[in-house]
Amino acid sequence: MVIGLAANAIHEKDCTSKFCLVVTLGVRDAFNSGNWNPIRKSLATITVPTYLAAIIDSYLHEPSLWYNTDDGPKKYVVSAGIPQNSVLGPLLWNIMYNDVFKLPFSEEATVVGCADDIALVVIAKHLEDAELYSSEAISVVKAWVESAGLTLAEEKTDH
Repeated sequence: MVIGLAANAIHEKDCTSKFCLVVTLGVRDAFNSGNWNPIRKSLATITVPTYLAAIIDSYLHEPSLWYNTDDGPKKYVVSAGIPQNSVLGPLLWNIMYNDVFKLPFSEEATVVGCADDIALVVIAKHLEDAELYSSEAISVVKAWVESAGLTLAEEKTDH
């Protein structure tokens, strides 16, 4: 999709090329820090049947990790995270992350996602405008990521 957007910017119908700026963003420790409240909120907004939402809620309700110590077994209550090797893991991540694609971006900005990575594709006639629209889009994504209890991985950000 990113390549198609860039190709369209370069080969406009009216023969006026535009600038295409691509910014990639990644979430730090994404699956391990996935917050359950945005998952529950998203389940409510996408009209998942009540019984399925209840099953997922029970799945997320105080899962425990038991481990042995020299003093006997200990229990650790897990409070966040999305199991990566489970059947539900990718689905739960997508349910939570789906709100990124509903964020209010300018018409020049398009968001493309794959797992915990985001590409912001900004197309504008002038380079200064492309830079401005990309900065605005980054701010919108960063605000959502923080509201979801996540953090952008600055080292994975590129433009």
